[in-house]
Amino acid sequence: MALVETWLNDSVLDVELQLPAYNLYRRDRDRHGGAIAVYIDSFVLAKKVATPSGEELLCLQLVLKSKVLLLCVIYRPPGFDTNLCNLENSIASLNACNYDRVIVVGDFNVDVSDHQSDRAADLIFTMSGFRLRYSPTGPTRVSPNTSSTTDLTFVSSPDLPRITTLLASLSITKPPSQVT
Repeated sequence: MALVETWLNDSVLDVELQLPAYNLYRRDRDRHGGAIAVYIDSFVLAKKVATPSGEELLCLQLVLKSKVLLLCVIYRPPGFDTNLCNLENSIASLNACNYDRVIVVGDFNVDVSDHQSDRAADLIFTMSGFRLRYSPTGPTRVSPNTSSTTDLTFVSSPDLPRITTLLASLSITKPPSQVT
């Protein structure tokens, strides 16, 4: 389970976020907003992959049935790096060709349902340069008058299981510390 815009920082301990039978991986943000968390089934062999600092990106190497998979979860704030240079450099640095399969998911803040958008075309073109194809999910942001598709999935192989995007808005507050 991949979560973006968690707003997590070092004031929230891993133990406070643990789910039974899952391992937690996080990339906190040192300023307001953003941040990423990923829960992986504890039976899956997983380890963090070093990523460059230019993107809000968390990558994990997963071993599933003798296949080595690279899972990258990204959050790109609105208006961030409009020419996609940081994203392109980040993905290039991961040596994705060393993996059997690659999945890149997250909130790209680029509406690919806007067929007139140069940014959407540029994003899909950039990802295709890494042999990653867009896996359509339908609208991911819906309001009474508009909809957009900004939470995206890119996969290296069509034989990967369909990725389901679940939209949820959670607000979890820490109870105040008890003074004794």
